[in-house]
Amino acid sequence: MFHPEERTAEAQGRKDLLQAEAELARLESMLFYLPFPPDDLVSQHEDVERQVISLRVALAPCKKLPAELLAEVFLFCIAHPTVLPPTSHEPLLVLTQVCSGWRELALQTPQLWASISVSLTSEDTDVPRLAEITKQWISRAGTTCPLSITVECSGPYANIVCEDPELVSAFGALIVSHAQHLRDVDLALPITALLPFFKLPPGTFPCLQTLALRPLLLLSDMVTPETGYAPWHWPCTALALEEAPLVREVTYSPTPLFKLAELEVMLDDIMERAMTPPDLLVHPFFAPSFPLPWAQLSIISFPFTALPVETWCAAITDCPGLEHFEVAIKPSEATREHRRPLSDQLIHLAHLHYLSISAFSGGGDELLDRLVAPKLTVFTLMGVHFSIASLKFFHARSNCLLETFIPVIHFPAEDVVPLFAQFFEIRTLIILAVSTDHFPAPFWARVGRAELLPNMEGLLIRPTAAQAPLLVDMIDARWAAAIEGSGLALAVGFCDVKPAHLEAVNDALRRLEKYAEGGRVVNFLTVC
Repeated sequence: MFHPEERTAEAQGRKDLLQAEAELARLESMLFYLPFPPDDLVSQHEDVERQVISLRVALAPCKKLPAELLAEVFLFCIAHPTVLPPTSHEPLLVLTQVCSGWRELALQTPQLWASISVSLTSEDTDVPRLAEITKQWISRAGTTCPLSITVECSGPYANIVCEDPELVSAFGALIVSHAQHLRDVDLALPITALLPFFKLPPGTFPCLQTLALRPLLLLSDMVTPETGYAPWHWPCTALALEEAPLVREVTYSPTPLFKLAELEVMLDDIMERAMTPPDLLVHPFFAPSFPLPWAQLSIISFPFTALPVETWCAAITDCPGLEHFEVAIKPSEATREHRRPLSDQLIHLAHLHYLSISAFSGGGDELLDRLVAPKLTVFTLMGVHFSIASLKFFHARSNCLLETFIPVIHFPAEDVVPLFAQFFEIRTLIILAVSTDHFPAPFWARVGRAELLPNMEGLLIRPTAAQAPLLVDMIDARWAAAIEGSGLALAVGFCDVKPAHLEAVNDALRRLEKYAEGGRVVNFLTVC
């Protein structure tokens, strides 16, 4: 409802606009017929033109919106998070430059400033300036609005800060100083910048909902041949996190700063030593028991940090809402031998749709034999000692319909066909960083005839020269069937093909050139 004085002001404004537009039209007509108009006439025209623009802005429909509603419109216009430092085209800055009223409203709307992302990527990054901009941005969000903050070091700068963590210490201190109203935190920084999070007292994080700590690691921080353990490790205290009442997602995921070739050497070393001496425990990182509010978590992501099987089972037994479980494990402390548990010992994860297990020293069967996950759609395995029997029992017991299967493990040749015969429903198969040369020829032939994996729509694999002809035979058969309407279209990617194998792989692919006109090609991808 508009008050009478507001209606009177609007009517007067429209009257003034009509008069100004009439005067502007008169002046434009005079300028049109004067080849050399006097300066005072040009100046008068400019003044009236500015007056018309000002009156039109004042009478714009958006000016009638209540401030609360206009603020909601602003929020819809802003892409969160805002990347700092902002460019001149940043929508939030554009809004503040429309008029003084919009600027004032934007500055009084803390939600507009409460979600930010800072990316430190190059050697010439001006960290002090970025830290100051971040501080100013956060200050505009006030002291009560929940904050969402991402700070990530990547590219060349990641290696630089690993050598000199003090370069980014200001960011760690700044974020910790706002701990009371942090809602979402994602930090990829050196571990020294993350340590303050583990030293805060209980009650520090009343608003925290998602936490991702991703310390940057060099190859030298990884497992050493002498000990089987990494020199780097997580701190063992996190009392503030244990009593964070709203936390639902926790990610502790080191970020390696090395190339795929270096990772392969490390993995080969880990697997070789893990599969020979039966008493050797090998895992990427030392991990204490973490004080976290496990029962309330929906996402748990510890992809490289190994905890004992018993610890993980105890943590997830009372996780009714667990949806995403990504963990590294080591075998039971009591014994490496285990029996499948009785039905009353099973852990039912009714909402779990993503499961990833890394078992560099074994223990994978121990965890799988405890789980039931009827809604599982994505399944990733890494490491050693996953028995086909445990995989098949887990799949049958869960009665799930897998969509994506990502095995980064070695399957014995005789187990390949029986395993994938049971995992028949898979739509996407991704096999990287491990050799599949030992997959028997009949397996690929049966996949080509859709007798195995009939629902597969995507395959991502790194072929070798020896394996390429079998893969091309399979692809040829699947694409021909799809064209005839008797099979599903299959998208294929060859990823990180080793240079020594590239020529032979390309030679084998020439048989598929007949499909290129229809848009069917094998895509070459690089992930590392």
